[in-house]
Amino acid sequence: MLGVFALAVINVEAVLSIWYYPSKTEFGWSSIGWYIIGTVLFLIPLSPSGADLATMLPDEGGEVYTWGEGAFGEKGRFFAIFCD
Repeated sequence: MLGVFALAVINVEAVLSIWYYPSKTEFGWSSIGWYIIGTVLFLIPLSPSGADLATMLPDEGGEVYTWGEGAFGEKGRFFAIFCD
């Protein structure tokens, strides 16, 4: 089972992967600003909402797929996974 540290490292590696270095060097230092904007506008609001759903529905497994189905019906669960 993955712990919190392992999940954090996986997320950091996904953002800072060596595969995307050529495009990052094209933008230069301004790419740091885009990472900060993305963190403030997406990751920080997403964390409390995910934590709230996980504590509200602990018996359902805490999965985005299950939350999407509960909120939007059977067709909404695919959309929830797609947006994740």
